[in-house]
Amino acid sequence: MPTLDELGVKGYEASTFTGIFAPADTPRPVLDKLYFSLRKALANDTVRERYRGMGVEIIDSSQAEFDAFVRADYEKWRRVAREGNIVVE
Repeated sequence: MPTLDELGVKGYEASTFTGIFAPADTPRPVLDKLYFSLRKALANDTVRERYRGMGVEIIDSSQAEFDAFVRADYEKWRRVAREGNIVVE
């Protein structure tokens, strides 16, 4: 199957991601416990292999790195929507 670039659709980029989110007022100790528990689970070879089998790439990032990624992704798609006059009805 040809890629979009090979079909003449230049500059196309889209991906999905999954993350764990918590309410903004979640206490830091709770966030830290969740973060370290998730890191421990995702370090398990069986868990990693299960995700790999589903085509999922595990990206080991800090809370701050994930926050920056989510904000950048949001801004990218907000700009696409604005420039394309895309509105939710």
